[in-house]
Amino acid sequence: MAADANARLWSSLTEGDVGGAVQAIQDGADVNFAGSGGGRPLHSAALRNGCHLVRILVDNGALCNVFDSEGYTPLMVASLNGCTKGVEELLKCGADPTSHRPEKVGGETALHMATNTDESEVLRLLLLAGADPNARARGANAKTPLHFVAEFGREGLADLLVNHPRCSADLRDDRGLTPAHLAKESNPRLSLYLDLCSGAKSYLDKLLLAAVRRSDVAEAREALDMGADVGVRGSEDAGTVLHLGSSGPVLQMLLTKGAPVDATTRQGLTPLMAAAQKGATDDLMHLLAHRANPNMASSDGTTALHLAIQSKDSSAVTALLEAGVDVNAAMADGSTPLHLAAALGAMSIVRLLLDDWMCSFYMTDAKGRSPVQVAREAGHQDLASFIEQVVDSYDDIDDEGAEARDLLRQEDFRVVIGQPVPPSPGVYRNLSEPYRGRVLIINYREFWEEEGATRYGSERDVNNLKNVFRKMGYQVEDYQDLGQSETIKVLSDFRSNENLANVDSMFVCMLSHGNDRDTFITSDSKKMHVSQVRNMFKDQRCPHLKGKPKVFLFNFCRDALSDDLNDRYEEPPDVDEAPRDMLTLYATTEGFKALRLGHRGTFFVMSLCQTLATRAHNTDMFSMTQRLDQLMTARHHATTPEAQSFAFKKFFLNPFTPSDA
Repeated sequence: MAADANARLWSSLTEGDVGGAVQAIQDGADVNFAGSGGGRPLHSAALRNGCHLVRILVDNGALCNVFDSEGYTPLMVASLNGCTKGVEELLKCGADPTSHRPEKVGGETALHMATNTDESEVLRLLLLAGADPNARARGANAKTPLHFVAEFGREGLADLLVNHPRCSADLRDDRGLTPAHLAKESNPRLSLYLDLCSGAKSYLDKLLLAAVRRSDVAEAREALDMGADVGVRGSEDAGTVLHLGSSGPVLQMLLTKGAPVDATTRQGLTPLMAAAQKGATDDLMHLLAHRANPNMASSDGTTALHLAIQSKDSSAVTALLEAGVDVNAAMADGSTPLHLAAALGAMSIVRLLLDDWMCSFYMTDAKGRSPVQVAREAGHQDLASFIEQVVDSYDDIDDEGAEARDLLRQEDFRVVIGQPVPPSPGVYRNLSEPYRGRVLIINYREFWEEEGATRYGSERDVNNLKNVFRKMGYQVEDYQDLGQSETIKVLSDFRSNENLANVDSMFVCMLSHGNDRDTFITSDSKKMHVSQVRNMFKDQRCPHLKGKPKVFLFNFCRDALSDDLNDRYEEPPDVDEAPRDMLTLYATTEGFKALRLGHRGTFFVMSLCQTLATRAHNTDMFSMTQRLDQLMTARHHATTPEAQSFAFKKFFLNPFTPSDA
């Protein structure tokens, strides 16, 4: 009879049948009998993640701290499987959170087991109940729970452990490894955090680090005000809070509180390099504004510019070039930034580098290869040919002028700064900082299937636009020679970028050949309608810009081209939602070409940049188009631009110098 009751009890526990379990116990089931694997009924109940079965068994005499044949207690079983309710009830019933499994099978505690899942509440309950955060698993290289967390890369659990008053983040296992060492491969950011915690001198330092990692500016400031050390460094790699990936308001606050802007890790990595490596342009700009040295190099000669190129972030590359970074800095293998860009096939970045007066295209790496050779070996034949053309253009000039160097130079537009115009019912708000807005430039210079279609001088237009927008406090990113699908992706990524929510305005500039009044050509000779571009930024599809001014600049001829291009428009314009808060500005009126001035670029862009530089401080955007019309018609053969407004209010760009950011 007892055997039958035991079987029914076990079956009821497996099925989570509370009534069946109660009946089996009433019929004489033994609440402490051992199954074939040495497990007891309470081990089974612990897996059900319910408190009722656990309480029923304990109330009827079940032992809380009994081990099965593998050395697990019921609490360990519940902790291993993330059974929060089971853990909570077992602790209430007297389960011991400090028990270890036998050393021969690992020697772990329930706290070690809790790192098997991301269930942070289990870990918290065990710590509150007195579990030892520094307990050693003697059969597993004497690792602590924090070692286990580091191996799994569980950031949330790491926070709970390292911020426990008794947790030591610098303990080493039997192999001499700290938790930071174990996290390096699975989660480098967690590794840096744990290393910083091991170097923390106080509980306040740990609070600061946790707040910075969560980007919680209020808690970080409070920790500093209470005495946390803004200069805390990791005990092994010597990283700092700025290396931790702090961004936005937290980064600015740390910098104003005196965080060392040029501090280096053991490998020579600075916070600026860390930002460049992640492609975090905003962070990089803040660091540069606080006089971060762009020319510092790591132990292998890597600079922030090398890392920005590896991340393929043209905005970061531009910011570093403008900050005076050494454009020819060589790594240990002799690779210059131009070598790296050539190997990656990054045409836009190559153009940026060659635009620098000091950039050398003759330097060779440790294998004796020039950037052209590197590009060819990497399979980027078009890029190699482009660099060769630039080299040839420089070699062909004589002493009578520096025309070749001038091909890539930008105009020196002097932006006038005035008093910002505040928002009102008829005027858009445009006061955001550190950037007034974001600008996307897509330039189509080469057309892969059309001989003789190269838009010479278009790179000058790009540089002029970047120059004037940046001087007005706008963040600019640009792309070169994209196909239709690539163009759509870049536009989609730009539209979806969360940084748009932090700015008050947007410009999209498309520079190409035109097919008719409203279509332009991508580098794979496919057609795109201007409404395709506009529609991507309607309110429903781009909520970050809802109610904000959106300006589209289309620089292309609007007369008909050859018939072989006319049939390549593959997608009709979208008409499901009316555009709002949009202004479209064409380089020319319908039926006319846009005047190009050879290698100096187009007259439209030059005139637009001059107008923005001199009038944006006190003139709204639509009124500036009228001034632009006057400026362009004063030139022989130049046509007038055309503007289209879609529920567009007065928009003042309110330029401010970048140093104000």
